[in-house]
Amino acid sequence: MNILYLVKHYPCLSQTFVQNEVAALTSRGCAVHVVSAIDLKTAIDLEPVMASRVMYLQYGYLYRHGASADSLTDEDLARTARAALVTDRHPVPHAQRRRLWNILSALEIDSGVRARGFLDALSVVVLARACATDHLHCDFAEDNVKLAFIVSQATGIPFTFKMRAYDIFAEPQRDLATWAAAADRIFTISRYNRDYICRHWGVAPEKVVVIHDGVSLEQTRPVASYAHRPFRIVSVSRLVEKKGVPVLLDACRLLKSRVAFRCDIFGDGPMLAVLQARVADLDLDGWVTLHGGRAHADVLAALESASVFVLACIEAGNGDRDGTPNSLLEAMARGIPVVSTRLSGIPEIVETEVAGLLAPPNDARALAEAIVRIADDAELAESIRREGQRQVATRFTIDRTVDEFLRWVTPQPVGHG
Repeated sequence: MNILYLVKHYPCLSQTFVQNEVAALTSRGCAVHVVSAIDLKTAIDLEPVMASRVMYLQYGYLYRHGASADSLTDEDLARTARAALVTDRHPVPHAQRRRLWNILSALEIDSGVRARGFLDALSVVVLARACATDHLHCDFAEDNVKLAFIVSQATGIPFTFKMRAYDIFAEPQRDLATWAAAADRIFTISRYNRDYICRHWGVAPEKVVVIHDGVSLEQTRPVASYAHRPFRIVSVSRLVEKKGVPVLLDACRLLKSRVAFRCDIFGDGPMLAVLQARVADLDLDGWVTLHGGRAHADVLAALESASVFVLACIEAGNGDRDGTPNSLLEAMARGIPVVSTRLSGIPEIVETEVAGLLAPPNDARALAEAIVRIADDAELAESIRREGQRQVATRFTIDRTVDEFLRWVTPQPVGHG
């Protein structure tokens, strides 16, 4: 099957799950190409064949940032678009180009935006034709879905999109209901999300498919030897409100009189400076270290000596919240006990008291108590880490994720009779 992913940025350090999906689909014989609106120019090495299958949009229809043709004036864009529309020498038939132009004309009043949209969408159509694309797919429901919708309307290629967290709760797109109606399916990562999507946008439940995220067992092999002592807390996340890092710091303050520990927090984000100041204010220097952003491989290596992995997720002031954090699944796969919160889809991947411990969100005291239980009870820690590892290996693998995805998007043979 030939699949074209449309995403905001690729590759992305905080979204390695997308790279893992692409790799897993490729290993199943799918020809996967990626169209990315933004080139982050991150230090992530893609496998050479995959690197050759990534195309970056030039005209900045979705995001002007990083678009190579952003310096063109509206007049330049109009001339370029007009030439692409009327030329007799183009890989896309004239009727399809005209249909694409009519779709953009109905969507975009501004002539410059319309020209950018036409040129970027046309480049996607050219790629889709060259690769004999069977299916368009978007990870996250952002403006990338608008582009998939446009290309699908012009070409008839079916499209799907996957909704995860902030694209549901914090920054939902205005045209989501229109896109949902046109899409073949909407995928999401938890039953909690599905119920919210159906309730808020009036989408029929049968159109929303829950496929839990999965991790690569090859990349997340169990630690060689679990280290319950010295007791080390590890947390990995973007430093944004919904990750609840201040709650973890408050819990660490409460732990100081009860457990000898150190806490290592990995991740970058807009709250870094505030959190560094909070570590000092809570007199946690020497107990807690904020390491900033690290490569994915470095984060996995940090789990080698972790005694517990903690993610203190909360609902942010703007409604944003986590879905099913991949960092929890990765820690479980490596055989590290996890402590998190009873929020959104987290209880669907962490069976509390069995595969991890869950505290109420925004409750530093309850979070500290859960951590103390892991620290004080080596037998409980051992039971939880082994069951968490077993559940990931049987229920939350990347292979299971892509197999489910392919089951829904692969065209079924037409019967004869």
